[in-house]
Amino acid sequence: NTLWAFAASGCKDDPLWEAISAEASRRLDDYDLQALSQLTDFDLACSSILEQRLDREVAIVWEHFPSRIEGIDARFERKLWDLKVDNLGAVGSRLLLLRMGVEEADEQFEIRALETIRTHRREDPREHPDELKFGGPSRHKRVFSFAEYQFIGKHLRHPMQHRQPWEGAMLQENGARSPHVQETPLRHVPLPINQRVDRTACSEFILLSELCAMMRQAGAWEDQNRAEIVGTLRLFSTGSSCMSCLAAIWQFKLLFPSVQIMVAFTKIQVDTPLLDVRHYVPSTCRASEDTEVVGSDSTGMIRRVDTDALHVG
Repeated sequence: NTLWAFAASGCKDDPLWEAISAEASRRLDDYDLQALSQLTDFDLACSSILEQRLDREVAIVWEHFPSRIEGIDARFERKLWDLKVDNLGAVGSRLLLLRMGVEEADEQFEIRALETIRTHRREDPREHPDELKFGGPSRHKRVFSFAEYQFIGKHLRHPMQHRQPWEGAMLQENGARSPHVQETPLRHVPLPINQRVDRTACSEFILLSELCAMMRQAGAWEDQNRAEIVGTLRLFSTGSSCMSCLAAIWQFKLLFPSVQIMVAFTKIQVDTPLLDVRHYVPSTCRASEDTEVVGSDSTGMIRRVDTDALHVG
């Protein structure tokens, strides 16, 4: 909490940072997984020691992840619950994603994602100054996920039959559920610390569920058909994913094993404040003028459908 407060204020007191680092090194064995995950995200002198310890803990977490989609069941839920962690932080999440075979998305994709989010927020009436409420401009913490995808498969029925591959982009806000969440093959995982949070409302979970629905509608849902689909999925979130969403990413990978998944997210929200992502995105960065954005409505979902203008590959 002390580290977060100083980081949020933009003030870094070197003597205090050194004292915290020394204490963290001395008490390393006293931290539970949640505290260790949070601490490792800060730039402390002992960061390398913290990361080594966290890597060992993440290796234990990874042992609970099944190798088949059928293993995502109540027993798996109990195992994650017993870990007593909601979020592994940026470093811990990356360590787990690497074990999944999920690489880090490139910087240019991250810039495109943040520019898309910035545009959406600028045009959102809830960002109007007259709509300010206690704690910020909205009633809940707003988290966004953005994805660019490109799928190829002989069983995919593209709406425009002569065009392959199937590609596009999506922007999804947390809490803005689509009807497909009720029918999703993905299983959300209740988490032990913030127990009242509905993990089906996470932006990553909704977006991945939407992609699953799209693939089902395209006729590529049988096991063999899914296995034959190749392509890429780049996913960006304005913060590291919770354990439930990391499990959802793993489920998507199990469902589509030949699709390469790459993930990017901001490290610590107080370091890259996304309440106004204009502070983060370079002023020279612009979305493609040839890219048509459609479907922006109260659901919070945006589809970018002009596939010729997409930055994929």
